[in-house]
Parts: sequence; structure tokens; C-alpha cells
Amino acid sequence: MSITLRRAMIWVVLIWWLIAGFICRASAGVSTPYKILLSAKNPIVWQQFGTWLMVTEDLPGKGRTCYYIDPVRKSRLTLKVPRPGAWQPLGSAIKWLMYIDKINGLDRLMAHDVDHQFVSIACPSSQKQVGCGMADTRCIFGQYRAFLAGDHYPVYLYCINMLGGTLTPFLISDSEKSQFAHDGNLIVYRAYYGPGDVRICGVYFNAPIEFTIAARNGIEPSVCGNLVAWAEINGAGWNIVGMDISTGEIRTIAYTAANPPSPEAGKGAIFWQDARNRARTGIDIYGYDWALKKEFPVSVLTGDQTKLRVCNDLITWSSGLLNYQILWAAKYSR
Repeated sequence: MSITLRRAMIWVVLIWWLIAGFICRASAGVSTPYKILLSAKNPIVWQQFGTWLMVTEDLPGKGRTCYYIDPVRKSRLTLKVPRPGAWQPLGSAIKWLMYIDKINGLDRLMAHDVDHQFVSIACPSSQKQVGCGMADTRCIFGQYRAFLAGDHYPVYLYCINMLGGTLTPFLISDSEKSQFAHDGNLIVYRAYYGPGDVRICGVYFNAPIEFTIAARNGIEPSVCGNLVAWAEINGAGWNIVGMDISTGEIRTIAYTAANPPSPEAGKGAIFWQDARNRARTGIDIYGYDWALKKEFPVSVLTGDQTKLRVCNDLITWSSGLLNYQILWAAKYSR
């Protein structure tokens, strides 16, 4: 092959690659929303495990139940029979469902045997415990320290390996930690160090060292890959803020009067609940493509779209009356 022909072929491949890249970028968008559940009772999506979503429902007169559901096939695996309360699941491993519940007036980490429907306190303590999350067989949870650090009680993180039940310290620091979220790799949370010092912090499941993501007074942080999202109060509403932790770039991407704003990081995009069309459609769902720096609507159906949760590229939300809600889903692609 001559040098001229080889150069011509290289240029053809390069041009084809650029065109293909442009087409892929131009075709980014949200799929047509589809229904996962009908007439659901306050459905809340907590986390995604493979193709399964962990969902709770509050059944009138019975209590909260928890199950896995495949959003496409609608297959369902019940993890827990209804139990009263607003307990919050952290995930499951082996045969255990881990969750946080109020027992005798104190928030506790609980372990539920899915096979035999047996419940026990996972880690006895006289201090309040808080939920963090799970990765594979490890359950990370927080426990309040018994004595003050300045004006607050620090939250230490611990790890229970459900494979053998081993309990080990995970992260010891003086911040009061709350509002946890994770993507299976990085845990993010709101950290209070003292008056005027509130941060968005993080810790990796495999590298338990607390680090500051942003020294800003944000709420409800969320993470997916390199993207972290949170909300900051702005007058009567909220700024939706995002950060690419691989570059350190922070952007204020939107303002919303919706309460809660529900900032959610997804695969390459950030999502939130929006009230700009409240008089016409109610609370809507919007998104922002980080690479394209472009905002787009996800759902502007009539009525409030709430309880937004994003798992990687799957967006879920609910609409309708509390005990007759529809759980929706849509896929985001770029």
C-alpha cells in the first residue's frame, strides 16, 4: 500500500469517527417514560442492584414492605413482609436485608433474615445509629459518639461484613455525618464540623479516608461516577450544583423552587425536581448533560412528579395520589 493511499484511508477513518461521535452526541436524550408500578402505595426507590431496583411501599394498615423489582420484566422478589414505621433499607447481602429503624426511641441498624423473616439488632449500642450503605457483603453505618466535639456529636463509621459478621471501624473523624448516598464505590454525605463549617465530604468503600469534596453548605448530596450533585439554599428556593471530582470543576446548573429539590447525579448527567411550570403542570423533572452543558426536560406531565431517584442511567419518579401512585422510569443515553 502506497503512503498516499494509507494517508487517505487514515483520513477516511478519522472523518468517520468524528461524524459518528457527532451523531452519538446529537442523539443523546431521554427515552419515553414507562410505568413500573400502578396503584402503588408511596413507592420509594432506594438503590439499584444489577437489573433490580430496591423499592419500599407503605401498605395501609400493614406497614412498609421491601422488595426487588425488575423495571422491565416486572419480576418481583419480596425481601420483607410489611412492618410499621418509616424504616430505611440500606441494601442486602447473603440472606440479610439491612435497614435503619427506630427501636425503643433510638435509631438502630437492623438485620432482617429474608429466609425466616427474623429481625435482630445488628450492632447493640446506647448511641443513635444512621444509615450509610452497602457494597457487596459490606454494610457501612454511622454511630454517634457519646461525647461532644465542640458543639456537635461526631458520627463514626463502622463496617459489618455480612459474610462472617465481623465488625470493624471504618472511618473515625470529628464531623457529624448525615444525608448519605453512594454509587457502590464512593460514599458522599453532608459533614458538619462546627459553626460556619459545613461541607460535602466523601469516603471510598476501599479507601476509608474522609476528604472534602466541596467546602460548601449543601444538602442531599448524590454521586454517580465522577459526578457529585447537591443543592444549596438560594432565597425561597435552591441552586442545583454539580461537580466533576476528576477535574474539581463546580457548576451551578439550575435554580428550583421545588421543595425538596432532590438533586440526583446520574451517568453523565444531573437531575432535579423543578417548579418552573408549577401553574401549568405541577412539579416536573429536569436534567442537565454535563459534557454538553445542556439542560433538558425528563417529565413535564400534568401533576406533580416527585420522589426522584436516579440509578446510573435509569431515572425513576412517582406521580398521583399517595396510595394510588404510578412509579415511572426512563433511560438517559448520550
